[in-house]
Amino acid sequence: MSGTGGPGQDEGVAPGTLQTHPAPADGARALSAARRGAYLLARHLFPPGAGHSVPVRRALLKHTLHHLERALAGTPVEGRLWLMGGLAIGYARSREALRNDLVDVDLGYEDTDHDALMATLENLRAEGFVPVHRLVSNAGTTTACRLRHDGVWIDLLRCFRRDEREHWITYLTDRRDHAAPREVEVETEVTYQAKVPTEPLYGTRWLCAGDLDRYLREQYGDWDVPDDVFYGRKWDHVRDSPAVVRCEPWQGHWEPWT
Repeated sequence: MSGTGGPGQDEGVAPGTLQTHPAPADGARALSAARRGAYLLARHLFPPGAGHSVPVRRALLKHTLHHLERALAGTPVEGRLWLMGGLAIGYARSREALRNDLVDVDLGYEDTDHDALMATLENLRAEGFVPVHRLVSNAGTTTACRLRHDGVWIDLLRCFRRDEREHWITYLTDRRDHAAPREVEVETEVTYQAKVPTEPLYGTRWLCAGDLDRYLREQYGDWDVPDDVFYGRKWDHVRDSPAVVRCEPWQGHWEPWT
């Protein structure tokens, strides 16, 4: 699963994904039992749309957002999801997605909306979404759900409030040495995070933090630097985000979202 989107990721690679070389059609069957699990996990984590050109990926993301908005229309969670990660940064910078973060969408939702969101499964399927899995934390709590649509991954991040602060968990893999996934807890203040409707984003409307600048600065630091600096730097969520409060090996699991 991706992190909450970070600046400076390599174009065409979603944040937090595990890169692998394409396997032959019967590759999974040829692998040992131990390697088979890693192969299948990589298939879940590596976005199928990453190889497209930027215009194609942008069009697919726009298409996906329209279908997601339509799937949630009329449900208890309509208008209750908010922009997070790279999509929130892109919206703040230019009212569109970052050019190097077009295959992964991060949207947050309140813990209290979890059951209602899970109940939208048939609506999502009717709009062409493929439920991939739910991610369970080390504590045994479902903290995120993942969907796929037209080569775009959608990560729905469950946000918890504790002591006037908002917490969520993301999962990262180290693309450099294929280290085991890590469970990363992120914490931000909530007193200023009253959610407000966005301006149209590819013709769709979501929520975002009322003080978006402060919300992003708390997580990413100088998110508003010029493009040449922004796209030229490499972002490591654990190393660079001041909002990370915990990072440990992920010993939870993912389970089918059915």
